[in-house]
Amino acid sequence: MKIYLIIALLICLNVCNVAFSQTTGLPSNISDTTFIFTSPRPLIVDGSTTWTKKNINGFEIMLSNFGVGFGFIYERILNKNYKFASSLFFTPVKNTEELRQWDPVYYDFRVPNKVRRISAIPLNIGMQRYVHIGNLSKSFRPFVGVLAAPTLIWEMPYERDWFRDVGFSNAHFRIGGGAQIGADFGALNTSLISVRMRYIYTPFGGEGLESVKDSPIKNFGGFYISLALGGLF
Repeated sequence: MKIYLIIALLICLNVCNVAFSQTTGLPSNISDTTFIFTSPRPLIVDGSTTWTKKNINGFEIMLSNFGVGFGFIYERILNKNYKFASSLFFTPVKNTEELRQWDPVYYDFRVPNKVRRISAIPLNIGMQRYVHIGNLSKSFRPFVGVLAAPTLIWEMPYERDWFRDVGFSNAHFRIGGGAQIGADFGALNTSLISVRMRYIYTPFGGEGLESVKDSPIKNFGGFYISLALGGLF
């Protein structure tokens, strides 16, 4: 009796399945259903076209004819076209032919005929003008700029070692200026990556200042290539 009931139940289920498939138009052998969901927001977000964060600070690494320098930056977005830019950095100043050689008197590697250690600490203050290039400006923003460069020049004798000579150091203050070109990378209102090339002219005046004997330095600016990294707030 149980066998007949099981057979009758299977026949009823099969009949119901066929009737459902005829009603819905779906094949009778489908055992599950696929659900397709759509995202409430776009998967790829287009970059913002307006600044919501105006201030930038960070650090800068630069290469010049004097060597490698480093410093700090602060910038302020004024509008979509203009940005106030400032940086304070430290760089050694030396002649290009300064190469260390073994000195048997001091038992150390020293620069022949060197009379002074010289460093420059410029404060660059200027304005930058963005050059818009359509949709690329969301992530690539070239600019041109001008700047003033008041500079502290620090010099000390080159006789013993740095710690002994620092007590005989002197400071000089000079004013310079220059121009720069470069580009900022990255989406607006995120981190800043900027590559810059600038030329600064800072005359010392008179006969200049000797780093190596009989080879005075008269321009304490020069050509710089720099990489700036910063964050917005």
